[in-house]
Amino acid sequence: MRAYGSYAFRAMNTEVRVPVGGSDDEVREAGVRVEAVFAAHEGCLSRFRPESPLLQLNRTGHLEHPPCILVEALERARRWQELLSPSFNPVVLPHLEQAG
Repeated sequence: MRAYGSYAFRAMNTEVRVPVGGSDDEVREAGVRVEAVFAAHEGCLSRFRPESPLLQLNRTGHLEHPPCILVEALERARRWQELLSPSFNPVVLPHLEQAG
């Protein structure tokens, strides 16, 4: 019978818990990999971190060499906007800033 465990960490101002089947070492290894994915996305897509490419893009309107994570996120947002327009609009920063 396979053991189960969970790995917890904080990301995006919330507690994240990853349920994983396996030994304690497997749980920890899988959790560390998931945490790294969250950290990479949060570092790139945060509108609160000064070094975030998303924040830089919002500030300047362009990036010379945008990271793949940002390009993929923007491409997905554009596809969803095309599919769900006008119900979905990824360009909400002014509204978010106004709301605080």
